[in-house]
Amino acid sequence: MYIISTTFAVDPPVHGLWYKFITEKFLPRLEEESGEPPVFTRVLSQTTEDHYTYSVQCRSVDIPFYHRFMSRIMADYMEIAEPMFGDKVVYFTTLLKRIDYR
Repeated sequence: MYIISTTFAVDPPVHGLWYKFITEKFLPRLEEESGEPPVFTRVLSQTTEDHYTYSVQCRSVDIPFYHRFMSRIMADYMEIAEPMFGDKVVYFTTLLKRIDYR
C-alpha cells in the first residue's frame, strides 16, 4: 500500500479562503476519487512560523492511482488554487510506501 501526502504552507492573509476551499471543494473531491475520507491535519511546530502548515493524506493501492491523483486531482487543484492564492500557498506532494515490519 502507498500513502499520498501533500503538505501545504498557507500565508495568513489567504488562510480563511484557502481553508474554505480545501474543506468544501478539494477534500470532498479527493474522497470521491479515492473512495475513502482523506486524513487532514494541521502540522504543529515547536518554533514560531509565519504561516499555517497542513497535510492531506490518502491511501493509494497502486502506482496508477498516484498518477491519476497527480494528473487529475492536483491538476484541478492547481487550475483553481493558483489563480486564487498565487504564491501565498505553496505545497509539495510525496508518495510513501508503507513498510510492514511485523
